[in-house]
Amino acid sequence: MAAKRRASRKTRRASRKRRTTRTRRVSRKRRVTRKKRVVKRKKARKPVKKETGSMKSVWEGKAKKTKKGLTKRGMMMKDGKIVAKTSVVGSRLLVFRGKKERTIGGLTKKDLMKNKRGKIISKKAYQRGKKLINKGIGAWSKAVVKARKQLGITGFCAVKKGTKLYKLSREFYDN
Repeated sequence: MAAKRRASRKTRRASRKRRTTRTRRVSRKRRVTRKKRVVKRKKARKPVKKETGSMKSVWEGKAKKTKKGLTKRGMMMKDGKIVAKTSVVGSRLLVFRGKKERTIGGLTKKDLMKNKRGKIISKKAYQRGKKLINKGIGAWSKAVVKARKQLGITGFCAVKKGTKLYKLSREFYDN
């Protein structure tokens, strides 16, 4: 069967070559199914937006942007009013003045205070520092001062483990 097929192919090729030289063959056109034309309904035209308008008109979608260039994306509703979106995060000073809502760490105005040098610090940090001065480091410095006075040391002297100064100041600190 396969041998017959091969033989018939060869004869076809030869016959085609002969035909093309004398007469031109015209290929049959395939039948094309015509698509039915669907008539689309015309939708009601949307009202054309204005280029610029007030904040309210931009918020309602009647205008594209305000005169300052704010789009709806750059606005938000706050306390029933339409306002421009701005960053609520700022430095401690800006938060303390009331210009921004909170710091990067999340501190608000009620968490901040001014120290005696005029620096804006958190109330928690201030309380922690006070506690350390009264108990930890403050008590140690008092003990070292007392030991220096007793030993009669003036000028610089390192409080090194094993020295008389360290032993005496440790004694005062522990009692």
